Amino acid sequence: MAVDLVDLVPSVERETSPPGTDLFPDAVEDDWLGQLQDSFWEARLFGFFDGFSEADGLVSPLTTGDDDLGRDQQQLIVLFAGIRSIRLKLLNTNTKFHAKAGPVEFETAQSANLLQEILKELNKKIQLVLDNFSSTLGNTQDYYVNAVLGRQDSLDYGDEFYWK
Repeated sequence: MAVDLVDLVPSVERETSPPGTDLFPDAVEDDWLGQLQDSFWEARLFGFFDGFSEADGLVSPLTTGDDDLGRDQQQLIVLFAGIRSIRLKLLNTNTKFHAKAGPVEFETAQSANLLQEILKELNKKIQLVLDNFSSTLGNTQDYYVNAVLGRQDSLDYGDEFYWK
């Protein structure tokens, strides 16, 4: 039987918001389902879930009779969805706002360094998962995942040379 990603929506909501708050108040179940679907495929690019496929929010094994995704593997999809959502939220966050009307001024700022550290911490989570599963992934996939992580670090630091 396939795993329905809709069942993971409450988990990804908890992953992205502290208790008692909602960082994504306008998000509906379909929004989270889309994030979970994209996260499954992103995790697959990292070398996870080779024996699985996703269609219409259902993740099923490629080979009939194989085991479904375990709860730990489902949590990995939630982790990827949380990282994707937070990264996108941070991309849309203004780090500084300044307004002036006559003699009155208002300014607020959010540390860009703090945002960068949050992204680094999220990437460390993925690296930790990779390290824990490296014995089952094999060396070729390790090299691929390291290349993807290197690309992400280049994006975080604004290094243009990586893309040219």
